[in-house]
Amino acid sequence: MNREIWVLEWHQASNNLHIQPLNHLLSKNRQAYANNTQRPNWITLYVGSQDECSRAADAIRPTLRQREKERGEIA
Repeated sequence: MNREIWVLEWHQASNNLHIQPLNHLLSKNRQAYANNTQRPNWITLYVGSQDECSRAADAIRPTLRQREKERGEIA
């Protein structure tokens, strides 16, 4: 069984989450290295199956909404 590995990432400046396959993330990193360029500051929070990453994202969305309220971005 070949299970695809996914990553859950968070971007502080935009307060957003992103889920993508690990091989896509690594490909982008290799391309940035080859081009000697910087990638956006996405921080990996969780690694697992797509479902596990989705559940982890669901669990932390209330914190993201609270941060948006504190910054006055949502009512």
